[in-house]
Amino acid sequence: MASDQHIHDVACQTVWFAPTPFLTRPVEVSVEVTAGQHDPRGRENDPVLVVRRTKKLRDRVKGAPVVDGDASTTALGDWFATALFWRPQVALLVNSRTLFPVFMELAQAATLLDRGPAAIEAVLRCHGVDDAFLVVERDAMSEVRIAPTNDRSVVGVMNEFAFHGECL
Repeated sequence: MASDQHIHDVACQTVWFAPTPFLTRPVEVSVEVTAGQHDPRGRENDPVLVVRRTKKLRDRVKGAPVVDGDASTTALGDWFATALFWRPQVALLVNSRTLFPVFMELAQAATLLDRGPAAIEAVLRCHGVDDAFLVVERDAMSEVRIAPTNDRSVVGVMNEFAFHGECL
């Protein structure tokens, strides 16, 4: 987690992610799990997952926008999402910290934000992530907020995943 955040009731855990086509070695993510995360003004934030969507998803997926600089309370941070117009149409979610990809059906785009946390959990479980971490992470995803993309590097990685996915 960012060093500028004030954290109480911290339990640390290390999570290893299996290699992906872009990560040739496992990535270690130091996770600080909190009972409540506080912003600099001293108020406690509700658990929230920030999904940063591209223009391709802007018209298809509606949801509650980020308010007053909300930040993801999940250990993995923000997820970026885009639409891939394959057959069937697919949504690609990429984690901003680990560049870990999650592909899911885009159909019923109105429910994408509701289905996202379950899809993320399922893929992480398939990669052998600890169940205790998944429970805490899923609880931190209880509310999903949307925001525009803010990191061109992550968008570039999403484009590479899309390119390689088309070649399969």
